[in-house]
Amino acid sequence: MTRPFFSDDAQLAYAHGASNVPLIGATIGDVFDRVAERQQDREALICCHQNLRYTYGQLKAEVDRFARGLMALGIHTGERLGIWSPNHAEWIVTQYATAKIGAILVNINPAYRGHELEYALNQSGCSSVIIAPPFKTTDYASLLGEVCPELSRSESGRLHAERLPDLRRVIAFGRQHVPGAYHWDDVLTIGDEVEPAELAARQREQQFDSPINIQYTSGTTGFPKGATLSHHSILNNALGFGDYLRFTEQDRLCVTFPFYHCGGMVLSSLCCVATGAAMVLPAPVFDAGTTLEAIDRERCTALHGVPTVFIAALNHPDFERFDVSSLRVGLMVWRTLPARSDEAGQHANAPTRHRGRLRYDRDVARFGDDAGRRAARTPGVDGWPGVPTRRVEDRRSTDRAHRRAGRSGRAAGARLQRDAWLLEQPDCNHRSDRRRALDAHG
Repeated sequence: MTRPFFSDDAQLAYAHGASNVPLIGATIGDVFDRVAERQQDREALICCHQNLRYTYGQLKAEVDRFARGLMALGIHTGERLGIWSPNHAEWIVTQYATAKIGAILVNINPAYRGHELEYALNQSGCSSVIIAPPFKTTDYASLLGEVCPELSRSESGRLHAERLPDLRRVIAFGRQHVPGAYHWDDVLTIGDEVEPAELAARQREQQFDSPINIQYTSGTTGFPKGATLSHHSILNNALGFGDYLRFTEQDRLCVTFPFYHCGGMVLSSLCCVATGAAMVLPAPVFDAGTTLEAIDRERCTALHGVPTVFIAALNHPDFERFDVSSLRVGLMVWRTLPARSDEAGQHANAPTRHRGRLRYDRDVARFGDDAGRRAARTPGVDGWPGVPTRRVEDRRSTDRAHRRAGRSGRAAGARLQRDAWLLEQPDCNHRSDRRRALDAHG
């Protein structure tokens, strides 16, 4: 297997599970620069709803400028910066700018209400947060103002809030003016005061196994937990999927996953950058019509999504009007999947002519010979190169089996601890605690 953007002298050796595919020992910023240098004129990002198009050269210039702006604001390596936004071009710029300067990007669900935002910012220790312009019924600035009324009375960069004691800076982008916050354009302007050599020096200080991202769990059975991830873990995750899907610089991925989720940030954005592919953003959030339109107009070759994405596309009333023949591969992610690849359409009573138009590989994470026999039952990660895994027995298993699973789990956990730390609030891991917390906020 060859990876054209990684030279033979790159750091390839790192401890991992048995595999003939070496893991990459590089930072996300260095990989981004390497790809951008080799294909400056190829398209990297197409944001349909913002009418923006970036080549890799243009995207690198925007990323570097924003990274210098963050440095000018005083954001240091290891500092936490949150982003609260649906899928916009600014999300992508922020992702790679923070990776270059070593700031830890905190993904905040754009569906959060004020009290959930307060929890995530405090629990992760964010000193800065980037907020999107209003979208549909959500006004991000107003929701932030509910938990941080001091913002409107503060000077930009000098925020002191009672309920958000760590927060010092708010950055707003898009067509909005938020008193007390920097605007995105202000940060770009301030960045011109920082020399490119200073950014390069900061980037050279970053280590590939340093923390770079915090992603939160859903909080269904308790307060959300933040998993702290390294360059090494998410970059190699993205590369693994890119290799399996045979992504190259010729590919164009239609992005339906939200960027705050690993499916958007890692399996979509980072997977495209690591392989030199282009990413196409049809809309801030998934919409079947705009997705089909983007596939048709931009000649997308790949589509990722959960089953409802494919079902909604197949059942769209104007499906036949769109040319989706450019699609060659896709990824469907869910806990359980249909036994046959065309049952998604059947399950939704899709017309027969739709079946098989958008196919998917249910077995992306399996490499064993018996993969096909297991595919219909449970997706999983058995045999994924470089990943230590364990199979957990179901509740009917014997005590002996549980003890064996526990021992193997501890061994696997020890190997993973360097790349992931769980942040959680003590004594708040049950539904009753979650319910009391929500009730307290009305």
